[in-house]
Amino acid sequence: MAYKYKRGKIWYVAYKEKDGTIKRISTGLTTAVEAKEVLAEYQLHELRNESLNRPVNENRVSLGELKTHYLEYIESTMSPRWVHNKQLILEERIIPHFGITTPIKDITLRKIEFYQRERLEPVEIEVLGETIVKHVKPRTVNIDTHHVLLPMLRKAQEWGWLTDVPKVKKLPEDEGRMRFLTKEEAATLRDTAEKTSPEIHCFVMLGLYTGIRVGEAAMLRWQDIDFERRTITIAPREGWTTKTRRGRTVNVHETLNDFLKNYREKHGQKSELVLDLSTDAIKKRFRRLVGFAGLPAKGDDKVTPHTLRHTYASHLVMNGTPLFNVANLLGHSNTETTRLYSHLTPENNQRYVDNLDF
Repeated sequence: MAYKYKRGKIWYVAYKEKDGTIKRISTGLTTAVEAKEVLAEYQLHELRNESLNRPVNENRVSLGELKTHYLEYIESTMSPRWVHNKQLILEERIIPHFGITTPIKDITLRKIEFYQRERLEPVEIEVLGETIVKHVKPRTVNIDTHHVLLPMLRKAQEWGWLTDVPKVKKLPEDEGRMRFLTKEEAATLRDTAEKTSPEIHCFVMLGLYTGIRVGEAAMLRWQDIDFERRTITIAPREGWTTKTRRGRTVNVHETLNDFLKNYREKHGQKSELVLDLSTDAIKKRFRRLVGFAGLPAKGDDKVTPHTLRHTYASHLVMNGTPLFNVANLLGHSNTETTRLYSHLTPENNQRYVDNLDF
């Protein structure tokens, strides 16, 4: 297995190639922390050269071995984007900290809590010659531990490679403000979009009236729209999948239904796709639209394509729609994410309580 060593002030890495030969390279680095990151890359390089099908010693499964098998497993259960994000978190943060050769049975509650504390420590970095203090938010650390590391350990337990998984508490998060458009802002955005571009106007209407994600809007086909039943079906298909790899049917408001009919008549069906724009093109045009509309484009109050999704959900909740139904319409795999909108329902809670009669 790859290891690092020092000659003078410089750290070196020794690693094994696919043919079994040992190679030694200079990292050109003088600090152990930076050299450790380089070492992790070459340890990963060694693992990639090994066969995934080789027998696993269930009593000595390393973090690196589990990571390799786990990523292969989730490729068939999660969207490519989420698989990529998990891989980055593992390779850039979790593995360099715990060590690629560390047996997973040695990743204890105490060690994970230490990782949480260390990640929250401010770090000084240099950007263009200027020193900047970087702070990591508790939510980011919770994603590392509760969305990546712990699910991977639980899968190892299912595979019989681990007896117990540590019960780690989430760090308290600042929920902050869920940015959504007021009715006046939404009207301004719609009016400006109508004067700017037919395609981006269509995206704004889809976002406001269905809460569709940008990637879903880019891949929406005319055949997915049922004008008679007033529904849109968003489901995985060959060559593309939704974020959660699940399908859903969204009920369409009459206003949007009529708009899409007119849009198809005026602009024709250039292809099977409704917008015929890439995800990046939609985002780029939307940023320009926000500027034209005079809405915030920077800061905590900025308007992004995802703001349309928050707007859709927030106004549904404020209109008294139960969170379970909102979760179904948004395509959330559970209501935990939808719970972020629960603060918008105080008057509805009072109404429900007032309806009690014993």
